[in-house]
Amino acid sequence: MHPPSNLRPPSYRGTLKKYYSSGPLVKGEADEPLRIGGGVGVSSATGDLPFLTASARKRVALLEGNDTLLTAKARLDLQPATGKVSRRAGVRVSRRLLNFTQRQDVEVAAGLDLDWPARGRGIGGGGASAGRTTGDGKPTVAPYLSVRENNWGLHLRRGRWSLTYDL
Repeated sequence: MHPPSNLRPPSYRGTLKKYYSSGPLVKGEADEPLRIGGGVGVSSATGDLPFLTASARKRVALLEGNDTLLTAKARLDLQPATGKVSRRAGVRVSRRLLNFTQRQDVEVAAGLDLDWPARGRGIGGGGASAGRTTGDGKPTVAPYLSVRENNWGLHLRRGRWSLTYDL
């Protein structure tokens, strides 16, 4: 018996990276040094072809204390076999509300995600940005919203809602 033709295997992305930091990461401090990572990966979006990846992240406190943060991050993927390059970036402001109730902490975050069209010498679509671009080289901008309560989270990412529970 064969599975129905309309079923697709789940999409996936796996990477192995090495991170470098511009300074020490101090536990309990909101400001985080610039963190740069590089490595290799494989994804269903790239047709299971290996790719090279680089990423960067910086987090700073906006107000006194560690509860309001601005986080900026970026990622670039290169498929050596096809020469395709895909880029993604995001910026978020988050606020932690400790002891929101007697046993609950809440974190609220809002921001923007940007995806650029995959570019390269290969033919066809694909890449991490496939299906989310304007076609003219300009990035697609999507809102990001997240509300987390201890283990539960409600998120809007790239136009899709998700409900998560962390063990």
